[in-house]
Amino acid sequence: MSEEPLEYQSLLPYYLVLFVGTLLIALTGTGTADTVLLQVHASLVGWTITCALFVGVLAVFAAVVAWRMKQQAHLRDTHWEPHSREVGLGEFSSMVQQYAGQYAHLVSRLDPMLLLLCILMTALVVSVPPLMTMDLSLLPYASHTFGLLLIPLAILYSMFVFRLAPSEASRHFRWISPRGVRPMVELLASVPGVAWAGVEVELAESMGYYQIRQVRAVGRIEGIEGVARVMVDPAAPDVATAVLTVSEGTQHSRQVAGAGGRPPTVDALRGLIVWALQEYMEEKGRDMLLEEVLAEVTAGMEDSEANTAEERQDASPV
Repeated sequence: MSEEPLEYQSLLPYYLVLFVGTLLIALTGTGTADTVLLQVHASLVGWTITCALFVGVLAVFAAVVAWRMKQQAHLRDTHWEPHSREVGLGEFSSMVQQYAGQYAHLVSRLDPMLLLLCILMTALVVSVPPLMTMDLSLLPYASHTFGLLLIPLAILYSMFVFRLAPSEASRHFRWISPRGVRPMVELLASVPGVAWAGVEVELAESMGYYQIRQVRAVGRIEGIEGVARVMVDPAAPDVATAVLTVSEGTQHSRQVAGAGGRPPTVDALRGLIVWALQEYMEEKGRDMLLEEVLAEVTAGMEDSEANTAEERQDASPV
């Protein structure tokens, strides 16, 4: 029987260390705050130093434990079966979110929501106890509140670092944000002659696990959707490639590049579509539907060139 591609070490010792360490810091913080908060109205310096000390120690402690926990997953030398699929932008966003949730213990990514919660919780830890000292009925509970607030703060810090920390496995389970490919899909969708625009996702599977290895923005050319497409890679967004599969085992391709590292213009992408349509009809013969698509795309290019010429003429000195 084949082994699973991932090997896990028990995280129980780390959970115990995190629990005991956080409890000790919280209890120590409660005792220290009991004295410092009595003088908080005379001077905020003592309270500021106390907060910085305990929050800093707690953050470092939680980060170290969380980082060690992330290293307990190891990737075995396993055969991965690669395949690709094309999905819409909405489906790709859902796929990535599911991927991030399913492999949170493997993927390394910045979680903006957890970062915001850490900031808000830190603000509560610093501000709530001094505010409680302004009411004599709440004063006896201010130091205990400080200690109690340190516990959820430790949990949030450890969760944030756990998701952010890289590991041996995270190099293979990459995090690919939909934001990187979205502008390219929207660009392709705006080009006349593109029947459908979405994301090509390269996956690899092994025994129920899967990796997202690479993504590209892809647009299928109208009339020849099954054999012709235009692709833009987020790693090289200034280059677009048209690929035409005329027959089995025979592919033609052409590239265009944007100026100054920018994505190719709509007119440059139109040029790729015109090339693919003409190349296909040269191989397979004339087709009325494809000629209509070609005429539509070509007319759009001529209109764009005419507008550009008019703008240059208007801008030239008389």
